[in-house]
Amino acid sequence: MFKQAVLALALVAVVYSQTLQLPSSFSERIIARDNKAKFCRRYNTGFEDLSEFDGMYSTPDQTGSTWKLQGGTTRSGKSALQGIITQAEDNEHKGYQSIQLFKTTEGVIKGPVYIEFFVNMQIDIKSGQWVTLAEISTDSSDAPGKRYISLSLDSNYKLSLYNVPSQNGSATVLQSDSYVFPRNQWVNITVYVDFNDVVGTAAVWANRNLVSVANINGGANTLAQLHMGLFAQNQITSGNIYNDDLTIYQVIRDGATCDDGSAGTLFTSLPQWAVAPISGAETAAPAFAVLLVALLALFL
Repeated sequence: MFKQAVLALALVAVVYSQTLQLPSSFSERIIARDNKAKFCRRYNTGFEDLSEFDGMYSTPDQTGSTWKLQGGTTRSGKSALQGIITQAEDNEHKGYQSIQLFKTTEGVIKGPVYIEFFVNMQIDIKSGQWVTLAEISTDSSDAPGKRYISLSLDSNYKLSLYNVPSQNGSATVLQSDSYVFPRNQWVNITVYVDFNDVVGTAAVWANRNLVSVANINGGANTLAQLHMGLFAQNQITSGNIYNDDLTIYQVIRDGATCDDGSAGTLFTSLPQWAVAPISGAETAAPAFAVLLVALLALFL
């Protein structure tokens, strides 16, 4: 019985120790969204009305893909963005509404940001196929921009950063191969992006699980535009993807001030703020796992 208990504890510890943690260098570069974190500007949309996006780019209908605002599948409010695949087609499936901040009165967002949105992905991805959940750009050229990063799923439903560290690249610093992206349910996606022109940074969490971290080259110190919606490999024959409740936070470090000279707003002041922080805190689990495995070797 004792041997079985030690084995069980060891297995639990090993599994827990595989939870990704930010490398120490990234923990210093990323502003932890904890109880001390502050934000300046905030942009949000629930995809309630097309008038919110007047003058911003949206994809035209294609042979096998389109998009719309609909009220049948929503996380909150009366509507959500729906990307629709009806058949295979010659080019990539596209169906989305861009959020072009550079066309708003406030303009681009300077410095690092947290981007939070919700996605309900109802697409079967077969071998060799992919689905991109978002493209996030630092420049104001035609959508999706000349320099952008992507969040994409492969046929194993692994969520990874792409176009990192440079455009068309796929080299991440840290990547989870064990987290399987859920389908047919609302999933919280949180992205930290700093398009710093010297050392840029990106990190992605899915339902608060850290899944991908990368450097970014070629940034312009701004977030200019982004899109969710549908962008997928062209041979997928059917499926839907829904997006709702997008919020972008311009974040600042302790002691820093906002562009307007104000001190910023604590995240904890927001209604329904989640107390559990998104951060890069270290864990003692790996050492604990090693200790238990050593004990197991002694008693078995």
